[in-house]
Amino acid sequence: MQTDDTIEMSKNIPADLPNVIRNFVLRTNAGDSAGVLECFTSDAILSDGDQKYQGRAELAAWDRNDNVGVQSQLTITTWAVFFRGYRIAVKVAGNGFTGTGEMNFQLLDGKIALLSISEANVN
Repeated sequence: MQTDDTIEMSKNIPADLPNVIRNFVLRTNAGDSAGVLECFTSDAILSDGDQKYQGRAELAAWDRNDNVGVQSQLTITTWAVFFRGYRIAVKVAGNGFTGTGEMNFQLLDGKIALLSISEANVN
């Protein structure tokens, strides 16, 4: 069930993005670690800069140290279909990384199988 806060947060997320990517952003912004982890396949791979994480236990550690655990707030600035996946540009606020970045998603059976995160290129 959506609360008023969830509905308000979802207004800033493009409606035509796949649901799992929308949910990943919504759950991150809501501070819902369990909800974030449910967006991933059980053997998903996440690459964040030069760090790599695979499987639920490692993804939970990433979420605790670099995402929900540091109160990350994601704002999507643009998005596009990219190869067979999706690329979103984000502004990140919170008590960890702040700035702009890119998230590249590959999906499998409605869940995130691969997520690659990088700082935005500034030229």
